[in-house]
This record gives sequence, structure tokens and C-alpha cells, in this order.
Amino acid sequence: MLLTPNQAFAKPFEWDMSGLWIQPDDKGALRIESIVENSPARTAGLAVGDILTRVNGRAVTPGDLAALREKLRVPAATFEMAVLRDGRTIRLTLMTMRLV
Repeated sequence: MLLTPNQAFAKPFEWDMSGLWIQPDDKGALRIESIVENSPARTAGLAVGDILTRVNGRAVTPGDLAALREKLRVPAATFEMAVLRDGRTIRLTLMTMRLV
């Protein structure tokens, strides 16, 4: 196997900086499946099982997941999030930071 640099070779790789693992569920929503301890997501008050409905005032769907994951790789970015928890909408603020 021969590996050669491509256009993205010089671009640094960033890992998730929110502490969230979000997955589409069987109802077509984005569900928080896991949260890293001592992460921005935990500090913001997000919880496993929350349904993510809005980010920065914009409704989100499973089709937005890839773009959202990219945005959560930016350090010191602030996100206004709305989640559905136990039938109630909860609004939270998350600020990303490097976890690794």
C-alpha cells in the first residue's frame, strides 16, 4: 500500500468538542445517546435521551447531523440548543472545548 498526501493533508483533524454522541432515532429525530463526563455537554445540562430540536434557533433533522458534527469540532463555539425532555422543551447553551 502506498499512502500519499491529499488536499486535506495539511488540515488538522479535530475531534468532537461537545462530549455528545447524537444519533437519529426510529422516529426521525436526533437523540442524544451518550455524554462524556466532564464535557461541555454535561456542563450545559444535556442528558442522555434528550431529543435535539433546535440549534442556534434553527430546527434540526437527521439530515443535519453531519454538518452539526462538523460544527461541534470547532473550539470555543457557542450553541443555543433546544431539546425535548419528558414532553418539555428545555433551552441550554453549550460552549465547545478540546477534550483530547
